[in-house]
Amino acid sequence: MKLILKFIFLFVLIVSNGSLNANASSSDPFIKDYWIKENYKKNGVWYCLPEGGSLTINVNAINTKEILFWATPTGTGTYYLKKLIGKDNNEDDGWSIIWKYPSILVNSHIEVTAIGNDGKKEDKFLFNVTDCKK
Repeated sequence: MKLILKFIFLFVLIVSNGSLNANASSSDPFIKDYWIKENYKKNGVWYCLPEGGSLTINVNAINTKEILFWATPTGTGTYYLKKLIGKDNNEDDGWSIIWKYPSILVNSHIEVTAIGNDGKKEDKFLFNVTDCKK
């Protein structure tokens, strides 16, 4: 039974072109992966950033005309505090920004949003940053 379920999942994944979004098409924006240039240590799911520095975020995305980078403080009801920290609309040099973060860093979710070529469809992912002093 488990083997059958694995086969069904694999079949759905292949047929859906790697996306489990039933409405996704091959022209939808898609973030393949990301990497942080600096070699900051990780504490679980958090990148530990030193006081008052910069963070280079690189993104590998397809079918994308622009990438937006947002920072939102962690916590309940903080989404309205979401702040645009950078954007890139030139794929020729790779999708990336250098974020010069404040010396007093608030624990934040970094949201990376790929805007599709149609200007409407999006793909997103999040990662977390903190100062790791606590």
